[in-house]
Amino acid sequence: IRTTCLTIVEHNYFETFIIFMILLSSGALAFEDIYIEQRRVIKILLEYADQVFTYIFIVEMLIKWVAYGYKVYFTNAWCWLDFLIVDVSVISLTANLLGYSELGPIKSLRTLRALRPLRALSRFEGMRVVVNALVGAIPSIFNVLLVCLIFWLIFSIMGVNLFAGKFSHCVNVTSEELFSVDIVNNMTECLELMEQHDDVRWVNLKINYDNVGMGYLSLLQVATFKGWMDIMYAAVDSREMEDQPEYEVNLYMYLYFVIFIIFGSFFTLNLFIGVIIDNFNQQKSKFGGQDLFLTEEQKKYYNAMKKLGSKKPQKPIPRPLNPVQGLVFDFVTKQFFDIFIMVMICLNMITMMVETDDQSEEKEAILFYINLIFIVVFTAECVLKMFALRQYFFSVGWNIFDFVVVILSIVGLLLADLIEKYFVSPTLFRVIRLARIGRVLRLIRGAKGIRTLLFALMMSLPALFNIGLLLFLIMFIFSIFGMSNFGYVKKEAGIDDIFNFETFGNSIICLFQITTSAGWDALLLPIMNSGPPDCDPDIENPGSSVR
Repeated sequence: IRTTCLTIVEHNYFETFIIFMILLSSGALAFEDIYIEQRRVIKILLEYADQVFTYIFIVEMLIKWVAYGYKVYFTNAWCWLDFLIVDVSVISLTANLLGYSELGPIKSLRTLRALRPLRALSRFEGMRVVVNALVGAIPSIFNVLLVCLIFWLIFSIMGVNLFAGKFSHCVNVTSEELFSVDIVNNMTECLELMEQHDDVRWVNLKINYDNVGMGYLSLLQVATFKGWMDIMYAAVDSREMEDQPEYEVNLYMYLYFVIFIIFGSFFTLNLFIGVIIDNFNQQKSKFGGQDLFLTEEQKKYYNAMKKLGSKKPQKPIPRPLNPVQGLVFDFVTKQFFDIFIMVMICLNMITMMVETDDQSEEKEAILFYINLIFIVVFTAECVLKMFALRQYFFSVGWNIFDFVVVILSIVGLLLADLIEKYFVSPTLFRVIRLARIGRVLRLIRGAKGIRTLLFALMMSLPALFNIGLLLFLIMFIFSIFGMSNFGYVKKEAGIDDIFNFETFGNSIICLFQITTSAGWDALLLPIMNSGPPDCDPDIENPGSSVR
């Protein structure tokens, strides 16, 4: 039996089937958004599919137990990961069958199903090599992280002692303006004003220094320069606990933020990055200078590209025997001819740059005739080269590219009115006109430095693909987490109709925004709402019948 199970487990079809099931089950999680209650058919299909996936993964785990044995199975870190993720699915399925699916702990446990895509890590070698490199860097990362945490702890404790409970203020929620100290001096006066007006509230800044944990969060925003000025202004305006802030009454608190930015941001964060890079370089030297983020197959591609870049120049094209062709050949192969074409390309680029949306008819006519001259020049160049180089013309990739650009330019010129009026949409016509931009790319041919950079980029593509795939996997997991936990967050600040966690697509957009560090602090503020009137757990969301 064990031999049979081992044969099944190591068969390519079995592994391919399991990978397909992992991808399918992970994709199914993306459909469980806040609108799932309105899509009864999809919900029922997903429930049955979840059961099928769970049974398949249980059978896979049992077969591997028999094939490898418990000792071998549980000494493999990847198998442990599979075991834990399958256990989450089993517990969730059992709770559903017993009718306990609405219990709070079970709902929290179901959220861990978002980890299901992690099972793909051990199946895709590209992601596995990146993870192994990151795991190798953990000791160094942990040390520098500990230094950062201790260093930040000092500033967090200082912040708690200086600003704890002092960021609260009386505000008009309609105009979002603070009352001056002449009108409202403290919380007592604000509460009295609240009895007279419904649009007055005594609120605390969501990012504050009320405890060490919140202090860390505040320092993170300061260190990443996202929303840090609001925190700094609140600190500078703070007076005493339960007192209304006053403009720059605490002016010396600017020094707290300046010192932290110098040491806590510029120094510690760059130290963090430097240690990671140094660790990767050390790992690379241990492996003989080989790239850490490449699989064995990708290393073959890398070596092949490296040989391609260092190969000797191709055999020169022979001069034609025909005297006329010979004269043309001498002309098109001279450096002066190449310089002239490069100058024409640059001039063509300038004419494309001066086009505007509101240009006059006279300007449009002038640009049209200038473009016509360029088309004639580049067409003549192409014809002369084809005449002189003969069949060798199409043996060079750049010549083929020039030929395609010239053909598209001529087609766009001759059939402009006909195409735009009768046959295709204006959008397609604009796409044909964009062929002119291809002329600019010809500058790469004459710029050796740019060609070298592009070649280096081509050699880096496999490693970039592996890292990008791992990044997408992480974003996918956090997107599912976001849908499960933040789908019903009130739309305010950074959460709106586009940037939210209601659907998988919107969640990915939010995570892309966070990844680029673009306004992630605005996304955080609505998520930190903890009670009425900012949020109400009993309000029914308009996108779902779930409360």
